Amino acid sequence: MVQNRKKKTKVKIKRRFVPDHMIYKLSFVFLAFLVMLFVLITIIYNVIHVKGEQYEKRVLSQQTYVSNVIPYRRGEIQDRNGTVFARSEPVYDLIISPKDILYKEESKKTGKKVQKYKELTIQALEEYFGYSKEEIEEIIKERPNSQYYRLAKELEEEVVEAYQEARKKEQEAVNARNKKKKKGEEKEEFINLDNCIYFEMGYRRIYPLKKNASNIIGFSRETASYGLERYYNDKLSGTVGRNYGYFNAEGELERTVKPAIDGYTVVTTLDANVQQRVEKHIKKFQEGKIGSNRTSVVISNPQNGEIYAMASTNSYDLNDPSNLEDYTEREITWLLKSYYKDSEIKAMEEEERQAAALNAVWRNFCVSDAYEPGSTFKPITVSAVLEENLGTDKSTYYCDGSQSFSNWPKPIKCTHVHELLTMGQTIMFSCNDALMQMATKLGAKKFYRYERLFGLGEDTGVDLPDEASGMLLTVDRLTPVDLGVSGFGQSGTVTMMQMVAAFSSIINGGNYYIPHVMKRIVDSNGAIVETYPDEIVKKTVSDKTSQLLKKYLYQTVTDDNATAIGARVKGYEIGGKTGTAEKHPRGNGNYLLSFLGYVGYDKPQVLIYVVIDEPHVEEQAHSGFATEFAAEILKDVLPFLGIYKESELN
Repeated sequence: MVQNRKKKTKVKIKRRFVPDHMIYKLSFVFLAFLVMLFVLITIIYNVIHVKGEQYEKRVLSQQTYVSNVIPYRRGEIQDRNGTVFARSEPVYDLIISPKDILYKEESKKTGKKVQKYKELTIQALEEYFGYSKEEIEEIIKERPNSQYYRLAKELEEEVVEAYQEARKKEQEAVNARNKKKKKGEEKEEFINLDNCIYFEMGYRRIYPLKKNASNIIGFSRETASYGLERYYNDKLSGTVGRNYGYFNAEGELERTVKPAIDGYTVVTTLDANVQQRVEKHIKKFQEGKIGSNRTSVVISNPQNGEIYAMASTNSYDLNDPSNLEDYTEREITWLLKSYYKDSEIKAMEEEERQAAALNAVWRNFCVSDAYEPGSTFKPITVSAVLEENLGTDKSTYYCDGSQSFSNWPKPIKCTHVHELLTMGQTIMFSCNDALMQMATKLGAKKFYRYERLFGLGEDTGVDLPDEASGMLLTVDRLTPVDLGVSGFGQSGTVTMMQMVAAFSSIINGGNYYIPHVMKRIVDSNGAIVETYPDEIVKKTVSDKTSQLLKKYLYQTVTDDNATAIGARVKGYEIGGKTGTAEKHPRGNGNYLLSFLGYVGYDKPQVLIYVVIDEPHVEEQAHSGFATEFAAEILKDVLPFLGIYKESELN
């Protein structure tokens, strides 16, 4: 049998030939790849394991500097001569970072991670800021991951500088010791605590003169603001800056600083010396034999409306405005009586009484309170009669002691039976009867028109907040009796600012100026930004009428039989008018006394207005209290205003 054997088929494989130069190139690429991979792994390892902690700490330490607010300095408030009423001083909040304090670094000696910042930080806080070790450890324990904890507020600059100087000296000492070491000796490390302890700068408002001009200056707090601090807040406030930061490709912090812009300084028309002396006299009067529920004084320049001084009984320390410890219970009651009935005061709870007392103390009576002026109003009525040609310098009026009105059951009495009086004598002897006749002759329409012309019944525009407008009876409400008593300053209400502005225009030739406290505003470099425009707002009377009224008012002080002789100051030409206004409810024997006068006959240089609300005497209706008080003040302050006696000028 023949076996069939299969023949094996040989498959020939065709081999590709690779040139030697290609093998060399591939080997080189592969080797380069391995090298690059090794370098990459090394870099990653180095970043993560070697420098990672350093980078982490660096980032964390710089976080507080990224987009930080840079505070501005609030502008100063100064008197006309540069004396500072209000300024802002730098203060510092003490910040600690518990996380950085607890941060562990690898020891070069042992290779173990240790807390090298904690002990030194606690020592520094103990030594320079007075904290105990227990206090700091408790804070750290409660906030181990916090990088921002405000440990203290408003530290004085001297405290911070003392700490920083001590740390600087310590670093210099370490550097000096290291320089002395030989080559190869281990150098001492200075441990920087800047990440553990740092400071945030801010500003604190300071009032160097404390109570001086408190009702005018006011104060600026987060919850409340008063006076000039409030009125000129937009000028005094600056613009905050910012410290922006970001990390570049190299991990370095790049900073962009937008600096803060400081607020403007308000230079006032006030004279700090005059202001202090006025306040001294008010205090003396209140503590003397008389005293009052409230005594207020304004001194100004009638030629341009500048206010030199403005003060009331209710002064307070601007650095601690809520502190009433200087006030007795009796004094607080006197202040409250100006705004509340006795029954309302008695019904107040302690907290309510405290709040009411603070509002009364902070309130600026000279601006915010209205009252019946009494006879200081009479020059306005007389001016209107002269301007309307309803009377002349030679006109006469007969006073029989009272005036009757068809709509009133009883005659309205005058203080005396003056009999026949000239126009000037109606002012000199303060005759109510004559003034009622004048008001009646003017009629309701003309009388009301002149009230408004003199700025009554509306804000003067004085640059202080919370100005009152007072109250006038409109033409339709001016009944015959109301018109009559309005002629001598009873029925309508006014403010001290209104009377200052109106009276100034009467004695300065008829020029009405807005009373004001701001003289100019300057920037942080001293450049003038704004000045108060000393412009005439309107004309109230002719120069002829002004000259006659000055004569009448001068005679009211200089004539031995006139009503304002108590205002005389030897060596000075003084004119003025007294006021004795019976308060509501009539018949209770409560009066508001006043004197409104000027210094300098030809060109009045100084105006003074004194208001004494309910003097603490049995018989209150005595205008001499106000005139004598005004004389004492003028005698003291005039030299500080550069106004001297005639004998002293020769």
